[in-house]
Amino acid sequence: MKRVGSYLLGIVIFVFVLQAMYENGKEFIEMKDQDNQHMTAKVYGKTVVQDLFGGINYYALLKPAIINQSVLTLSNEEFASVSKDVFNKLTINDSIEGFNLNGKFRTKEDLDEESYSFYLVFSLAAIYPVGFLLFWLNKIKAVSRFFEHALDSKFLKLPLTILIWSAVTIPLLYGVFHFGNMLEKSYENYTAENKVETRAFITDKYKIINHKGSNSYYLTLKFHNHNNEALYLTKRVTSHTYNRYSHSIAISYTEENPYEVSLQKIEPLDIYQVLTTDTMIIYYLMFIIIGLLFFTLILLRRKKKTGSYYKSN
Repeated sequence: MKRVGSYLLGIVIFVFVLQAMYENGKEFIEMKDQDNQHMTAKVYGKTVVQDLFGGINYYALLKPAIINQSVLTLSNEEFASVSKDVFNKLTINDSIEGFNLNGKFRTKEDLDEESYSFYLVFSLAAIYPVGFLLFWLNKIKAVSRFFEHALDSKFLKLPLTILIWSAVTIPLLYGVFHFGNMLEKSYENYTAENKVETRAFITDKYKIINHKGSNSYYLTLKFHNHNNEALYLTKRVTSHTYNRYSHSIAISYTEENPYEVSLQKIEPLDIYQVLTTDTMIIYYLMFIIIGLLFFTLILLRRKKKTGSYYKSN
């Protein structure tokens, strides 16, 4: 009886996931069909969002009187993603090129970001339906015998092995590459020469409550660079920094890119909170998996040479 209940639950989840994938796929296709309808929008300001590790996203503001607000509190109609090159050239009252998506302005960067998110989520969501189908196909004796024969076949064993290891290692290599870029960016941000120290006013504070993980905290800052230009950015900070500062905070920035901002004062509690964020925990797990993979390869090599996983000679 319990087994029947488990099977029924599996079928319900399978149908639900397929339905969700179909609906999202349909919306995505409709979005792609409309991305050739060109449109322009007026720029009322510009701002950036900087993460804990120095990564920056650039935005043009499409509505007036919102420059002091965090981008994270705005609706999609009030801002648009732009490249760094476009951002640096933008001035107030400029027009930027984009696309009309259901009556809303979107830039190429917005569409690229939505496409990336769709493909990522779609790929992850497809794991369950594919696994579900393989599970039931394996219940068929003819299919089960085919799988057994394929695994024993010299012609199919190598391609299947390469396919399986590629599916495991490619995401891990991407994660290692991303982790390396993140460390390099953080190191360059905090060790850059020609830094200018100033004080930024806090114009807005915003936090994202995540009941299944760590919360995210943001300060929206206004400061003047060495050319006395007013700059605005929303910077992610630790909860310790978020709770400690209310009106202003000491920062430093590079002359080459004033939006590469770092805090002048970092305490041990800030370092601890950065190292225990969800992002860092994912990287810890990633390196543990990599270590286990290397350990598995060592055991397989030992098994091949000695006939045992435990004997080294």
